Amino acid sequence: MSETANQSPADKIMQTYWDLFLEEQIGLEQFCRRLAGGEFGSYTKDQITDFLRQVEVNILQNIDTMLEANPHLAPLRDERIEETRQMIDDLVNRFGAPG
Repeated sequence: MSETANQSPADKIMQTYWDLFLEEQIGLEQFCRRLAGGEFGSYTKDQITDFLRQVEVNILQNIDTMLEANPHLAPLRDERIEETRQMIDDLVNRFGAPG
């Protein structure tokens, strides 16, 4: 059995996103548009939402990692977190299954 067979749909989507990001520097919104259009296979709105929430977690972790290396950016943390949450919520509302 291949590693891909054991991946969740969100993990498969994430792998596709990273592959395209490395090849095309595709933006998350453009990727979601193509994903929702079926270009990368058939995924449900719930699966797209799971992928977007996984992206959100990764971005939020990266914000904290960046702050460890750049403590002078701490005043921007809450603003960046709010921007990230709003961006992901917007994408979920447009391409996923809003909860």
